[in-house]
Amino acid sequence: MVRPAGQTPAHSSGEAIAVAQQFGRQVKEKVEATARGLRRRKEAGKRTVLFGAGHLSCAFLSLSQTADCVECILDDTPQKQGLFLAGTRLPIVSTSHLPAGAPGLCLMAVHPSSEQKVYDRLAPLRAAGWQVASIFPDSKYGVRWD
Repeated sequence: MVRPAGQTPAHSSGEAIAVAQQFGRQVKEKVEATARGLRRRKEAGKRTVLFGAGHLSCAFLSLSQTADCVECILDDTPQKQGLFLAGTRLPIVSTSHLPAGAPGLCLMAVHPSSEQKVYDRLAPLRAAGWQVASIFPDSKYGVRWD
């Protein structure tokens, strides 16, 4: 909670505090489920890549602490290719230069308003057998961790 400097803190209602605590628990549960799902994929030898070399990928990997479960970051922005995602050792590559191997899971780390466009753009990956899902659990493309 924030307040202008120099003012005394307002007292929060018990209901507002309970809502904030419930939100925090839900976020923690979703992050933990994601980490477990990505770790199981890695242990099973399944490939996982992330699409989008921006702040959403950085936050996602930082919160879940699963950069070691991701093979690379896909991003078609020429200026980003050949670099590494901030805070990780993950190379950023073009979708056309995805390393060869069995298909896996491509997680879209893009704003929900852009997901449909990106999902459509990743049709060649889907045609090659890749599963494409969103990092956002409430998205219609949201990944479901069993």
